[in-house]
Amino acid sequence: MKTSDSPAPGKGEGKYVVQQRSLRARYYPGKWDMTGGGVRSDETPKEAAVRELAEELGIKVTPDDLELAFEYIKDWDDGTGLLASIFMLRVDVPEGGFEFDRYEVNDVRVMPFSEFYGHIMDHNDEEMGRGIRDIEARL
Repeated sequence: MKTSDSPAPGKGEGKYVVQQRSLRARYYPGKWDMTGGGVRSDETPKEAAVRELAEELGIKVTPDDLELAFEYIKDWDDGTGLLASIFMLRVDVPEGGFEFDRYEVNDVRVMPFSEFYGHIMDHNDEEMGRGIRDIEARL
């Protein structure tokens, strides 16, 4: 999520809303990351993204507010894998800060793209990195 007051693409570095994963999280505890989560059986990926944003950060959006940036497919050596739909949008930063779910989220910050990208690449591969750089160039 890029902040609404970020410069237009190509006009400067964007600012991103980034959450620190719970210290109790099964995967990547304490890592700074994008908001995410699983899709329930009765949801589309957009509906799941809307629900996760509301649950984790208190951000209220509609499926129409989201634009699909890219889909990411990862096969792991243990026979499992991941299919992720990565959406992009701009959001306003609430004056009093974000009301976040302290069970799932340890902290929330707004950071410049370069810092956000460094955190994301701490635990993702180059394919994800290309997609994230493309979002910065387009959003």
